[in-house]
Amino acid sequence: TILNRPFTNSMETMLLSVLITVCCRYSCQSVQRCNRNDKNNNTSSTTGSVVGILCALGFFTRFTFVCYAVPAVLMYIWKSIKAKEEQKHSNTNRARIQILVCVTVPMMVSFVLTAMGLIYVDNVFYGTGLK
Repeated sequence: TILNRPFTNSMETMLLSVLITVCCRYSCQSVQRCNRNDKNNNTSSTTGSVVGILCALGFFTRFTFVCYAVPAVLMYIWKSIKAKEEQKHSNTNRARIQILVCVTVPMMVSFVLTAMGLIYVDNVFYGTGLK
């Protein structure tokens, strides 16, 4: 971004860089775990929750965040699915759909909860309140 509006553009840039870092770090860790055949790959739901929170914060900072975040989030989802497929040795469509649900549900739940919290704080701060 050109950073014409210093606060929101800077916040968007920082949140995007954190999101990309989280997604890239997870994809590197998942590849290493698959290479070691590590069965304790429980970081997917935690990372998914962090990705959802960062996406909600970024979306409420600037709506253009979504355009920049889509490639990182798609990469995270794709790498997560591939890592879990290799871990479970499954290639059927039903298994892929189950893995997709397991990967995306923590992300969606944390996004919705964070968005609800942000909406509540916004309503309280600007005085419209929730009645």
